[in-house]
Amino acid sequence: MQIAFTRRPSPHLERCQLTHLARQPIDLGKAREQHREYEFLLRGLQVHVHRLPATPRLSDGVFVQDTALVCDELAVTAPLGLPSRRREAESTWMALAWYREVVPFCPPATFDGGDILIADREVFVGLSGRTNRVAFAQIRQLMEHELGAYRVRPVRVSGCVHLKSGCSYIGRRTMVVNRAWVDARTLHGFDCIDVPGAEPFGANTVTVHGTVIVSASCPRTADAIARAGFSVLTADISEFEKAEGGVSCLSLLFQVVPSLIAEPLSLDT
Repeated sequence: MQIAFTRRPSPHLERCQLTHLARQPIDLGKAREQHREYEFLLRGLQVHVHRLPATPRLSDGVFVQDTALVCDELAVTAPLGLPSRRREAESTWMALAWYREVVPFCPPATFDGGDILIADREVFVGLSGRTNRVAFAQIRQLMEHELGAYRVRPVRVSGCVHLKSGCSYIGRRTMVVNRAWVDARTLHGFDCIDVPGAEPFGANTVTVHGTVIVSASCPRTADAIARAGFSVLTADISEFEKAEGGVSCLSLLFQVVPSLIAEPLSLDT
């Protein structure tokens, strides 16, 4: 069974951290509605949605994917790349401890979960402005040598915030990639679906039980994925895209043993 940690948008979402985009007005009411629809979409795909406690003062708190790395064996946490975002991870760590052993990394290691892409037993770590080489070395030591179950590769990222902004794994040894942002030479051994130049954020997807969720703003990318034989759904996340967020950013997804979940969690409205 899959579980998704989510968190409602902060009232201060429009104060979000921006690296590559110019600031635009964000309609908070629309963002909240889009977030509810995103959660309902996940639930419709048989995902158990666990909404983390709200963090009203943390403008980027809705982007919960960045707060941890979760694999089958354990979860890894580290200080987020931006000091202003580090408090976001506190409630994630506490919730994760119910499902996984949590292994903390300490400074000078920093990483954002958006830079960690797990494809079967291979782990791609984006070397970005948020994730440093110290974190990469510790992830490789833990997952490749101590767990002995993964191969860890570095990926150079430029022009976007995180690796998953420009690359995602959709199953069947297939990646969706924006080669302008991600060094796709590192992805050898995988088939690649290239996003159209007019849809640079199209590679930020999330796959749930064989269905690929694509931003509604990227219809040509969605068509390309469908032509490759994948089931595709779209989600309107336009307000979060103004904050440099994508469909993968809004949840932290991982597998759980169903017996660990006592009963379905209700979503407030």
